[in-house]
Amino acid sequence: MRLVGFVAVLGVVAASLFGCRGAIDNGTDDGGGPANMRMRLVQLVPDFPAGPITQLYWKARPVSPRRLEYREDSGYQSVVSGTSDLILAVGDLGQVATKREFLYTDREYTIVASGFYGNGSVNLLALEDNDLPISDKVKVRAFHGTPVVGGVDVYITGPNVDLADVEPNQRSLNYLEASPYFAIEPGAYRIRITAAGTKDVAIDSGSLNGRANSIVTVFATGGGGEPLRGLVLTDRR
Repeated sequence: MRLVGFVAVLGVVAASLFGCRGAIDNGTDDGGGPANMRMRLVQLVPDFPAGPITQLYWKARPVSPRRLEYREDSGYQSVVSGTSDLILAVGDLGQVATKREFLYTDREYTIVASGFYGNGSVNLLALEDNDLPISDKVKVRAFHGTPVVGGVDVYITGPNVDLADVEPNQRSLNYLEASPYFAIEPGAYRIRITAAGTKDVAIDSGSLNGRANSIVTVFATGGGGEPLRGLVLTDRR
């Protein structure tokens, strides 16, 4: 899955959020129109001050229909495609990250906010979520979203598989990188993320249930006083 660059933005998702331009954002999504695409914000910055609203802007309209806490996502929202600044703003703190981006019509994007506010390392990254489902498979990818861990290996196995007996699906995934999607059988599975080149588990999803035709991303999160954990989200809902 290719990474689309980072972008500065002042944008609120179209309010009726569905191709309606200039309407008030009501937090719903009816699928958009021919000049639209869909995006969601995933908030992985652990040390924003408590209280202020975290919001992403695109084309000067807010994308998230509600306040987002750490490890929350906005859900996909329909917005006008094209070139604009992505702007991450936090209450009275104002803009904490900005990046310019060109986003295509009729595609889905995950905008990841990651890093640490305290040391000024907050950034935005756009991931394309347009991999097609496979009717009899589950498709799973990983995103490395915690700057406190170096390169990682990603294992996608059955719930009870011993890592000593298998090779990683993805080796040496660096911070702010996403793996390709891996197709696995439906049913119970488990995602474990280790320090690169080791079997030392840093993040363990526990047993998950994969539905045929579904596509998911596991985000490695944590640091800055927060435990290392995985956040599993469904793509292209």
